[in-house]
Amino acid sequence: MRIHRIRSGMTNCWLIQWSGRTLLVDAGIAWDRRFLGRLQRAVDPHMIELLFLTHGHTDHIGHAAALQEHYGIPAALHPADLALVMPPAQDIGAVRSGRKTEKHAPFSPAFLVPDGLPPSATPIPCPGHTAGSCALLVEDCLFAGDAVMSFLRPALPGYSENPQAARDSLLRLARLDCSMIYPAHGRPFPMERLRHLAGKIQRS
Repeated sequence: MRIHRIRSGMTNCWLIQWSGRTLLVDAGIAWDRRFLGRLQRAVDPHMIELLFLTHGHTDHIGHAAALQEHYGIPAALHPADLALVMPPAQDIGAVRSGRKTEKHAPFSPAFLVPDGLPPSATPIPCPGHTAGSCALLVEDCLFAGDAVMSFLRPALPGYSENPQAARDSLLRLARLDCSMIYPAHGRPFPMERLRHLAGKIQRS
């Protein structure tokens, strides 16, 4: 399996290539005008069969509409986050004008998780940061979205809609059988460090 990090501001988007498949996790920030160029240098976007959105926040869905419109890449999102991806129509002009804004062009996901995913990619619901937050397990790698962050060290997200649910979700993720965690913010880290964090949370 090959994993490429496509940066967009402080957000990591992950391009995954395995067993003849190519999948993109998250779509960056709308005001990041260089995101599509970075993606094109890593892969021909027409090869991407699916955009998996870990949740509906603007720093993860910014180019979802463009990827759908220009390359025909369908998006998959958990239904609990649908309301987050459909802003008022007047926001579109600000996005297309190139002004720095976190507002995004509205779009309709082609699939509602778990639909649309190949059998070898498993969505893992992890509500808390948002109601529809989802991680993605591919082989022994977990693409965690904002369920856990890793700047100085692995930690719970600084903000969650439901902090208790976010805590419970992290504890469930720590019980998965995988070797590496790829967060949307911060550096990848081994599963042992997530289990260490989970132990500290349980003792607190």
